[in-house]
Amino acid sequence: WITSALLPTLSPGGRTIGSGTPMHKADPFMTLVAAFGSHRIPLSNTSFPDRFTPEFIARKKAQYEKLGQMSDWRREMELVITSSEDRVFESEKIKFISIDDLPDDLVFFMTVDGAFSEKETADVSAITVLGVDSFQNWYAIPYGLKAAPNKVGDKVLELAAKYNVDNVGIEKGSFKLAIGPHLEETMPAYQVWFTIHDLNTSGSKLSRIKALSGVINTGRLTIVDTGDDAEELTDQIELTTHEGVMSTHDDFIDSLCQAMQLDTTWYPQRTYNREDYKRRKNTKNTYD
Repeated sequence: WITSALLPTLSPGGRTIGSGTPMHKADPFMTLVAAFGSHRIPLSNTSFPDRFTPEFIARKKAQYEKLGQMSDWRREMELVITSSEDRVFESEKIKFISIDDLPDDLVFFMTVDGAFSEKETADVSAITVLGVDSFQNWYAIPYGLKAAPNKVGDKVLELAAKYNVDNVGIEKGSFKLAIGPHLEETMPAYQVWFTIHDLNTSGSKLSRIKALSGVINTGRLTIVDTGDDAEELTDQIELTTHEGVMSTHDDFIDSLCQAMQLDTTWYPQRTYNREDYKRRKNTKNTYD
């Protein structure tokens, strides 16, 4: 709080100055700048002689460096939400393709980060269809919707049928309790069968998200263009720092990182039928 809120508002003369600083991408300050523009005033002894002189800024920066809080400095004084030093992921290594360009030999899995609320400001229910090839390259196909659990379940069934998914991971808890029976009852109508796995949500969410660095920073992640959902996933990846996810929401990246809990080993694809479903219903990720 001292370095992110108090110090930036104090002038050399001791007066308190209210200043808008971006805490995440959808921060009101950044929204205003994007909507109405801004005027850049060079730092000099004549621009703000009573407040922000070059000497004062240099002293402040040295103070932040001594405290080891340069991420706060960049956000509060330079209005940079995240910098390359703070980011967890090397997003420049991510590849992007259209759905039509998906390779033919992928095996598909699915994870669901469910949300009950249908309010505009709430998290969406984020669904990640994950294609994996024999070299363990990941192809993430993100989908999001604000809907009741049964509608989310219908989307899961639709995507499972489209991509021949036989393993679906859902965060255990109230959302899984709400959606699970609907999936079990509706599979016959869609003529699609898959095993539902509990995804563990204990421990640090940020630590789970950081585990994606083994895929992203080695250039093994490709994001498939699904419009706004793919853009939101990309933003959440780019705005992940060692302190947290600085985007408005973290639903898509949370859904993607949950795939680390599934056995995503590539195997020769075949149609997963009702007999397979019955045989594997009470087992973990094992393949014939």
